[in-house]
Amino acid sequence: MYCPEDILNSLPLNYYYISFKAKIICTNQSGIAVGEHINQIFDASASKWIINQLKSLSNKVQKADENNIQRYSAPYLILTIKPYAQGALICRINEELTTNKDKFNHQETERLHKNQRFIYAALDALNDYVYAFDRNKRFIYVNESMKVLYGADLNPIGKTLEELDYPANLAHKLNNEIESIFQTGVAVKDEVHFVSRTGFAAYFDYIYAPVFDEKGTVDYVIGLSRDSTRRKTLEQMLSENEKRLSAIFKILPVGLAVMDKHGNVSLHNEHWKKMASAIPNLLQNPEAFTFQNDEHAQDAFEGEASYLDKNNAQQWIKYYRTQLSDSDGKPNEQVMVVQDISQLKNTLNATFDSVSEMIQVFRAVRNKEGNIIDFEWILNNQSSEKIYGDVIGKSLLQNNPNVIQTGIFQNFIKVIETGEALQYDVKYTGEQFNGWFHQSVVKLGDGVATSTTDITERKKQQEQLESSHKLLTQSESTAQTGGWEFDVQNDLFVCSPGFYALFDVTPDTKLALDFFVEKSTKSCRKKAAEFLKNLITNQQAQEISLVFNINGERRRHLIKTIIEKSTDANAKTLSKILGVNMDISKMHALEQKNKQLTKASYNLKEKQRLERITHTLNIQEEERARLAENLHHSFSQSLFAILLKLDELKNPDDLNSLADFEQIRSQAQNMLKETISESRRISHLLSPAILQEHGLKIALEDMSQNLTGKISVETNIAEIPADTKLLHQTFIYRTAQELITNAIKHANPGFINLSLSQEKRIILIKVTNDGTPFRHESRQIGLGLSSIRANLKLLGGNFNVTTKTNKTVITITLPV
Repeated sequence: MYCPEDILNSLPLNYYYISFKAKIICTNQSGIAVGEHINQIFDASASKWIINQLKSLSNKVQKADENNIQRYSAPYLILTIKPYAQGALICRINEELTTNKDKFNHQETERLHKNQRFIYAALDALNDYVYAFDRNKRFIYVNESMKVLYGADLNPIGKTLEELDYPANLAHKLNNEIESIFQTGVAVKDEVHFVSRTGFAAYFDYIYAPVFDEKGTVDYVIGLSRDSTRRKTLEQMLSENEKRLSAIFKILPVGLAVMDKHGNVSLHNEHWKKMASAIPNLLQNPEAFTFQNDEHAQDAFEGEASYLDKNNAQQWIKYYRTQLSDSDGKPNEQVMVVQDISQLKNTLNATFDSVSEMIQVFRAVRNKEGNIIDFEWILNNQSSEKIYGDVIGKSLLQNNPNVIQTGIFQNFIKVIETGEALQYDVKYTGEQFNGWFHQSVVKLGDGVATSTTDITERKKQQEQLESSHKLLTQSESTAQTGGWEFDVQNDLFVCSPGFYALFDVTPDTKLALDFFVEKSTKSCRKKAAEFLKNLITNQQAQEISLVFNINGERRRHLIKTIIEKSTDANAKTLSKILGVNMDISKMHALEQKNKQLTKASYNLKEKQRLERITHTLNIQEEERARLAENLHHSFSQSLFAILLKLDELKNPDDLNSLADFEQIRSQAQNMLKETISESRRISHLLSPAILQEHGLKIALEDMSQNLTGKISVETNIAEIPADTKLLHQTFIYRTAQELITNAIKHANPGFINLSLSQEKRIILIKVTNDGTPFRHESRQIGLGLSSIRANLKLLGGNFNVTTKTNKTVITITLPV
């Protein structure tokens, strides 16, 4: 069917030419006239689509671009519209589905359309990029992935690679491959690196394949591209790793080889070659190198073997083996690694022998079922040999059966089965041991390596420490004290159990230093805050008393602190504050009570002191009165009598003779002598000079002689030390004088005995008389004896009176 340009530009569209075949297919009428409207041939849906396509192409008619193709698929035909010749449009039926609409099965057509929609949906769902080219190398189809690659603002349909800004060399390469497919019908595969206009860069694997028409001619080329960047990166990494592995394979200081099941080495490094030539029968070790053709055999195996070198010296190798399997899971190859460990072995043996711990290695002994039933010694250091002797190759259970009872045997098995190391303390009694041991056990192949240390002494110290800690806790509880420590740098406050007990706080409670402020009473809070400030800021050792509110009860604590300073590795000063709290509530209460008692005692003593002062004053007044009385009655009267005698000599005319004068003078002279003697006696009473000049013994004896008259005074005076204070000597003299005088005046005795003796630093004075018994209630002797008692109390002495029917004994003891 053909429509000229002028009709195209003057719609409605009428047919200018229609072929006979087109008439038959479209209308089943052969008599349709040229110039009829398009609606007379196609149904409404098809007519609308054709008109829209013709309108959209009307502006492109002048270009005569045969590559601008639109297709329409309907239930009965496929319609192609494209520019042609000098701006004319050709509407051509490309593919005849049926020659008669009446003969076409409508249901079958619907199924085909569903399949077609399914195919398009499936292609759009692919992450791969699907597209198609026509012979002019223009895109005639792209899936959703391709649309995303080019961007939502660009429709690649109808465009060439150059129009899509492909690099010139890439566009040239791809166009040549597309043309080759159109020419040869042979698909092409390759890989390119491409950066889309959206900035997405990647490596792409792609395949271009032909799509043939009914005649076997290539109708168009379909392409599929896949992002191969990850694979490309992995391939590059694999290549680099292969290079590294090859370099490592060459420089590894171990022998490395790959061998088949027959023991033939297919791959090895230089070290393997050297070791194979140096070590006799390297491949003859059945345990290490025998191939296991059992698919359930152990995948990996390791062990050690020894041999004698050419100098007949023992050498050691360590070997590792792992099996490789084929695709069916059957072992077909094994990789072997052999390492010369002679130097390491010798060094380890020397190291093991240099340590005091017992280092041992055991190999598991298994039964047929694979269960561990025993262990065999394979290594002992010198410390172990000193205790066990030569036990290499011997049974652990036979040599030390107590390992079962102590749990050591089960620990060995547990380490092998779990692969986890164990450390534990165990008390072992039996065989060679009787004490505590710390044992570390690690897995070593199909066995264990152990390190055992005798910790018996440490356990004893630990028990002593626990006992000391218990004692400290008890001491804190008894003394009501609690210690604490504050780490200034780390702000860490640690307390003893006694501290928690003082504040009635559970030991797991986390405390801070401001706990002192929180617990203090309101009246002590400011004082507690100042205490903490001085403690932390100024870091001054302190001693302070604070009152705390503990469960509603006021408790007073005495807090003493010290500052402990040290230096770390960086010369930084570290400070710790050590403190102790002591509950002094009871002590404080006792102190308060003691203060009250002290005050009362002071008042009592003051009262007694005043009484003694009053008593002393009274005694002094009495002594003055007695002295005045003596002066008046004896001395004054004697002087007055002498004066009267001397007055008789005033008038010589009154004298009858010289004899009268001599008589008066003689009388006056005798009276004067008596007066002088009396003055000496009074002076002696006031201050006995003989005491200072001749000592206490002579003074007492002299005083006794002067008092002897009608009454006999006997003395028994012992010498006292020369360094005895004059105060004490004077007191003894006056006391003895007072007691004898009192006895003479009041007891009317027949005899008096005065004795003085000394035992150590105590002087003993006894005055005994046979007169009237002593009466405590006598007012006549009260003042003198009271004075003696008062003075004795001041000097720390004692006064005692013993009375019988005809005997009174007064005993005085005086410390000197």
